[in-house]
Amino acid sequence: MRIRHDALVAAADVVTGIRGIARQLGGDLVTTVGNLTVHPNIVNAIPGKVTLSIDMRDPRSETLDQARPRLDAVVKEACAREGVRYELEHYWRVPYTPFAPDVIAAIERAAVASGARHRHILSGAGHDAQYMAAIGPAGMIFVPSRDGRSHCEEEFTPMDDIEHGATTLFLAAVDLAGRV
Repeated sequence: MRIRHDALVAAADVVTGIRGIARQLGGDLVTTVGNLTVHPNIVNAIPGKVTLSIDMRDPRSETLDQARPRLDAVVKEACAREGVRYELEHYWRVPYTPFAPDVIAAIERAAVASGARHRHILSGAGHDAQYMAAIGPAGMIFVPSRDGRSHCEEEFTPMDDIEHGATTLFLAAVDLAGRV
């Protein structure tokens, strides 16, 4: 074991380390490794290369500014412990996009009127509404997916929840159209 340099062990330390960053900084910071590719991905071969994505989100730029050097340190230390090289590329950073309070209020009124369960959530996933908010008032309506699985083959939303979401959208649109 002393002569092995396992890229997957280093990657596992990175996955654990970024969760630690979110716990340390707290607040609304969330971290995810949503993609991990192991090479050569053979049952009895030491992984020589791992490629992974790290997603860090927080509505406050200051928190992300604190998290980034911690991320760099986690990757550097994990790779040094395992004796593997790394490349780290920070390739995408999107500022927090607040939605229009009047749109949010209309959505909430519509959810109550439709009988839908509802709550306020932050989303940093880069939805189309983020781009729409740059040109006009915007908001979002999410409907729940079974086990929280969305944007994948296993995604499933019961018809009752789809109906509540559609009704909420309709009532919010009518509400907002009446304010024009």
